[in-house]
Amino acid sequence: MVYLPLHRSHLDYLLITWCNWHFGLKLPHIASGDNLNLSGLGWLLRATGAFFIRRRVDPDDERGKDQLYRAILHSYIEQVLSKDMPIEFFLEGTRSRFGKALTPKNGLISNVVEAVQHGFIKDCYLVPVSYTYDAVVEGIFLHELMGIPKVRESVLGVFRGIFSGFSKSKQCGVVRMHYGRPIRLTEYLATITASLSSNHRTRPVRMTKLSTSFSYRELVPWHRTHSETVDDRTMIRAIGFHVVYEAQMMCSISPVAVVSCLLLAKWRGKVSRSTFERDCEWLCEKIIAEGGDVVGYQSKKTKGSALVKYAFEKLESCVEVTDEYVSPKESHSSFITLAYNKNSVICRFSIKSVIALTIVSRPSGTKLSIDQIVEDALSLCDWLQFEFMFCRPCDSLRELVHNVLGQKEWSDPIHGFLRSEIEDDGFLDAGGALNSGTLRVRDAKSRETLQFFANLVRPFVQSLYLISSFVVSEKCPTEPTSDNNIIRQLCQQSLAGDIDLPFAPLLESINSDSFKNALRVLKDKGLLQRSTPNSTARSGNSRLAELISNLERVLEVK
Repeated sequence: MVYLPLHRSHLDYLLITWCNWHFGLKLPHIASGDNLNLSGLGWLLRATGAFFIRRRVDPDDERGKDQLYRAILHSYIEQVLSKDMPIEFFLEGTRSRFGKALTPKNGLISNVVEAVQHGFIKDCYLVPVSYTYDAVVEGIFLHELMGIPKVRESVLGVFRGIFSGFSKSKQCGVVRMHYGRPIRLTEYLATITASLSSNHRTRPVRMTKLSTSFSYRELVPWHRTHSETVDDRTMIRAIGFHVVYEAQMMCSISPVAVVSCLLLAKWRGKVSRSTFERDCEWLCEKIIAEGGDVVGYQSKKTKGSALVKYAFEKLESCVEVTDEYVSPKESHSSFITLAYNKNSVICRFSIKSVIALTIVSRPSGTKLSIDQIVEDALSLCDWLQFEFMFCRPCDSLRELVHNVLGQKEWSDPIHGFLRSEIEDDGFLDAGGALNSGTLRVRDAKSRETLQFFANLVRPFVQSLYLISSFVVSEKCPTEPTSDNNIIRQLCQQSLAGDIDLPFAPLLESINSDSFKNALRVLKDKGLLQRSTPNSTARSGNSRLAELISNLERVLEVK
């Protein structure tokens, strides 16, 4: 049994161990970073099942030390699994700094896959695990989100954190754990192999990056135009993405996240409390309609007032509340805290939000073609590929976008968000497929709803714009420098108002996590150098200038 939880808090380690003990299951061996192997504390963690691994390895490794280390780690994991002992590690590699799932690392899961492929163990179960916290006990990583380097763990820091946790004036709230359906690794590998070989080719196709496929991160295992073998690295990568996607989608939504989502995506100013409570019920119903659930909410039974009251107790530091109105406090820390909570909701609406942003970015009344909406949405998903997992690796993102547009909420001839300029009975043909032709947003109410969904992802697009425009500006240092220095300076200058922008940035868009992902995608697409991104940004980079222009259109810059 291999437990693969998402990582939100240091409590994550304890919760699975406690649950296994409570239900009489074997306690897992837990892979832990060597940063927690502290004097006087490491032995205690080992006694409770932890084994320490290096967080970083030498990319050059001239003496072969890291090869030896990898071999020993691989053998250790094989031995643990061969003794029928469960193991636990975090595919994301570190705690999420901004409340959403991270792209998985391939190192540890590759040891498990190879152990099965090489016959050292017959099989194992992969168990996705996720958590819903009203509030993580460590609090929000405000300093790190401003680009300030993380303070290395110490024994003193651990005890200080424990005492500060116990000294909190109020409890952190509820924690809900979610165990996914165990996935037999051999069945998963066999399913992929069978699907790849079903085209009757002599060699199976390869999961690889294809320029026009538009599957999740362009990873398409079922694509039938290539005739090359499947490499193990890509197979392992696909398994990691599949597990993390399943874990994020089975996660319940906290009432704190629902309230934070509405405060940032719909009501950034003052709103009457009664209106806000009705909107809470509306959003909870939307989450349930998308296959999710909200902790403590029963459809058509729970009152929004109860959810709001509960959530405000956890958000009193960043929300102003009276009997008549509600509004977020105007500070960067307040908006970052709300955004951390809000981001757990986005996975339920990620594709819908991207489609909505492509629509509302055009002036009201503009005619749109279905093909144009689909292509723009796919392009935006591509630029946000390191922010969100839009679908499983084996899914076609293009088909999913078409499916969303074909939902009754969008295509209903009377109440749908969009209406056809040609057909009176909607824009679906008799078979339910999308008709070609022009569309408009139906009315002001539909546009308001689309604006809400668009605002879920708008801060991340703004972050991409901020980093893209900063590296080509005179404000960016001319001498080669690291990503962290660029991010830190951009955070500081953006908050100080020292950067000239064609729009007022949302405060939550100014954070190191989004800037780091933006730099990563710019490097991945070859727009910036990997080592020193600022050194070539100003040298007539026409592709980067084109991106900035397109982002200005999406962000409705006049």
